[in-house]
Amino acid sequence: MSIPGKQRRRENRTRGSSPADRFHLYRGIVHDDCRTNEQRSNEGTASDVPTWVKTYLISFSRIFASLRETIVAAIGLFTLFASANAAVRPNILFIPIDDLNSWVGHLGGHPQAKTPNIDRLAKQGVSFTKAFCNAPLCNPSRVSLFTGLLPSSTGVYGNGEQMRDKVPDAVTLMQYLRSKGGYSVQGGGKTFHGNGPYDPNSWDYYNRPQAERHAGERDAYLPKEAWAPWGPLDVDDAELFDVMNVDWAISELGKLHEKPFFL
Repeated sequence: MSIPGKQRRRENRTRGSSPADRFHLYRGIVHDDCRTNEQRSNEGTASDVPTWVKTYLISFSRIFASLRETIVAAIGLFTLFASANAAVRPNILFIPIDDLNSWVGHLGGHPQAKTPNIDRLAKQGVSFTKAFCNAPLCNPSRVSLFTGLLPSSTGVYGNGEQMRDKVPDAVTLMQYLRSKGGYSVQGGGKTFHGNGPYDPNSWDYYNRPQAERHAGERDAYLPKEAWAPWGPLDVDDAELFDVMNVDWAISELGKLHEKPFFL
């Protein structure tokens, strides 16, 4: 003889013997008032479980739902900020200058040196008052600057050596920005040693204006061992190689670019 009520409870106990079955039953308890009487009779009701368990499970369900929503929201915000940061890639204007001494106004100056432009630039940014180059010659110093490698690692110690002959697999700053940063990289003037690109793989474009070479009057006070004829030159600024490059750079800064640029 079967007793319907006892039989139902026995079935519930049997069905709830495993953790998965118990979870199924307790999940039904949490949403008990959303089910029909037929569903309750078939799946088990809240009366089969102590009240404290029901209260605990309902509270846990609400906490879990809130936690889940919080996690989803956090992931969404993180993704949004990560995408925004990836999208914001500032344009970079890089100005390497050769053979600078500390005789500039913002570093104490020199009676014969008037440097209003670089002094103004220093006030707009950060001026490092203790800076040292990695080599006392143009070529090794600039190779070191753009590769992040010391001359002792590159083997480039003189002005007549070529970087790619010594370190063919070195990745320059410009190469990295092109391949990893999605930058358009252009150059002009003296970046590496000389007034050309030096390392064509580092550039998308390198500006080389056609300028006539001018020889000025050698300064009378210049030592005989000085290899360059430093002295006054009576020509218009627009005829100078460096000024042509500056004018080109200014024109590039005024253009709309599809990619962020390193100039």
